[in-house]
Amino acid sequence: MFKRRRNRDRFGLSTPVLAILATFLIAIIVTCLSLLRTASETNFADNQRTALAVANALDSQVDALASVADDNAYWDLAAAHIMADTQVERFALRTWGESSRLGSNYDCVIVVDSNGRIRFMLTDGKIKAGARNSAASPALMQLVSTISADAAPKGAILNGSDGVRIAGAALVRPPSAPNQGEAVYLILSKRLTPAMLERISERLIVSDLRLADRATDSSITLWDPTGVSLGHLSWQAALPGTLALWRSLPFFGLAFFAGLLAIGLLMTRTVAAMRELNRSALIDSLSDLPNRRALRHAAKSSLREGQPIAIAFIDLDGFKGVNDSYGHAVGDELIRQCAAIARRLRPPGGMVARLGGDEFAILSCGPRADDDLCTSVDALLEQLRQTFRIGERSISIGASVGLSSSSLGADRVSELMRQADIAMYAAKRSGKMRRLWFTPEMDRNQAVARAIEVRLKDALDAEEFEVHYQPILDARTGQVAGVEGLLRWDQHGLADIGPDRFIPVAEETGLIDRLGQFVLQRGCRDATAWDDIRLSVNVSAAQLRNPEFPTQLKRLLDTNGFPASRLELEVTETYVVIDPVLAGKVLSDIRALGVRLALDDFGTGYASIGFLRQFAFDTLKIDKTLIASAIQDPGARAMLHASIAVARALKMVTVAEGIENEAQAHFMRAAGCDYLQGWLFSRAVDAETILGYLATPREAPDTQSGSAGATSVSDDRQRLTA
Repeated sequence: MFKRRRNRDRFGLSTPVLAILATFLIAIIVTCLSLLRTASETNFADNQRTALAVANALDSQVDALASVADDNAYWDLAAAHIMADTQVERFALRTWGESSRLGSNYDCVIVVDSNGRIRFMLTDGKIKAGARNSAASPALMQLVSTISADAAPKGAILNGSDGVRIAGAALVRPPSAPNQGEAVYLILSKRLTPAMLERISERLIVSDLRLADRATDSSITLWDPTGVSLGHLSWQAALPGTLALWRSLPFFGLAFFAGLLAIGLLMTRTVAAMRELNRSALIDSLSDLPNRRALRHAAKSSLREGQPIAIAFIDLDGFKGVNDSYGHAVGDELIRQCAAIARRLRPPGGMVARLGGDEFAILSCGPRADDDLCTSVDALLEQLRQTFRIGERSISIGASVGLSSSSLGADRVSELMRQADIAMYAAKRSGKMRRLWFTPEMDRNQAVARAIEVRLKDALDAEEFEVHYQPILDARTGQVAGVEGLLRWDQHGLADIGPDRFIPVAEETGLIDRLGQFVLQRGCRDATAWDDIRLSVNVSAAQLRNPEFPTQLKRLLDTNGFPASRLELEVTETYVVIDPVLAGKVLSDIRALGVRLALDDFGTGYASIGFLRQFAFDTLKIDKTLIASAIQDPGARAMLHASIAVARALKMVTVAEGIENEAQAHFMRAAGCDYLQGWLFSRAVDAETILGYLATPREAPDTQSGSAGATSVSDDRQRLTA
């Protein structure tokens, strides 16, 4: 059932992991690209530097050769022979033959006039036959054409019959007569040999400098004076950037693996953090149970897979009082203990979740979802009846459970949860410690309750409530000993809503505090004028769960100047049974004010003699259902007599509620009951009417037959109800 959710969790976890990996890979790629670019630019810069150095070295060779040519062209003897053009070849052999043969500085000597006619050519120590009077090459003529009469010598790279050559040219001009005669030029050249290139390589620290036919990134182009390419001078690139990159690879590798290790640690922590984050998003931190979101996901997953599901909403009754009385630490521990019980009793393949506060939920899935849920809830309710031990405290709570099922037609999780919630509140209104399945009638009741809530708020603001009083008579004398204040709602002709309907709504919505304070305030104010008549007021469990109630009660008594001894608060059996420890603390605080306490509706619930003794009530109010049963049933009669006897032994007074006929009144007098209350004597009336009732003298009832008493009280009733 949870497989898809786990897959989604894994996907959710992989997202940050992939983000970290992607970031790391991007960083690696950017670093690599940066290093490669740096290496490439370093290589390029080094190639540019090498190209410039090679070109400069070659230019230096050319310039040096041009300087030698200039020295020879400026020599008087050489100039005289060249200008005279007589026996010039013999002079050339004698003067330049040996040097050209050795080829250390040059290996070729050419003299050419301004018309491009070669006068002689000496190569490798020999006069080249047939060269005299031949035409010089265009490149050579372009070279000499750049030399003016007073210009410096020029150099260039030329293409000879034996390969690429460097050449230096100078204008022949004797120092004695520099401007005489026809312009004649002396050209010295030298073949660009591998040995010459090797010497340049060694000087420049360049590898494999050589002539090449094709251009590369590591080459320069050789141009003759006419702009014709003579080839390329290339070398082996040093690639310092690449070399540095290779040398840094071990360190980069170490950094890479260190980064991987760091990323691995980071990913481990991130995955752990994300798992914890996902867990915290789906798990309630206090109870360690799945939360509402997890419950919703699981329920949706089951519905998508076509499985029937059933959901129970559980509200712990009395938990707020535990929190208020013992503090949140005790409340938190109680939540944890309840969570452990619920987890242990969850249905097969189901889920227990905490919805927040004191609310839990149980999800059951599969063909037996409804039955499994009922089994689980019944077991849970049974466990919650047990007393919880937290530290030295014994705490009793209850639970109200609402159930809904997809088998009843709801096909959306939100609707099922809404139905379970409505059923839970219906269970609370029905008496708590029970489970109820959702029915359509509950929806209608819920709508009515919301309408009542709205009307209640408006009625409180408009002061539409009143307090009526029902007399409580002394069973022996027939005199009024006290009155019970009862809340009434003047609804101005609208459909009447009785206390049995609006009080539960007020308790659910928190309006009960305002209503309860109103009854106490109005009752104390009215009863101030009634001499020593005792005032009894019902107090709901919701009011008593308010930790400020005893303080508020004292303030109210002081404000109205009403003696605490004349006030009696009636509490129900249910309140003391659900949490006896908490009830004992609150009732003790109230008793300390001097206010009397009465146990109401005795005989309808679970209160035992032990409870009567534990809480030391001042008054025991016997419910009318026990009275009606006792008249007909010997067993009930025995129980009633025993209860009155126990009350007398515990110094409690007894009040018989709901006396509707003289037979019941006579029976309760005979049983030894101290006070009687019911419609036989009077229904609840307003303060003005009760004042007149108190002023009317009353005869003692006939305890033998009951007839005289019947006439007296019947007359009273007719007068009060007229």
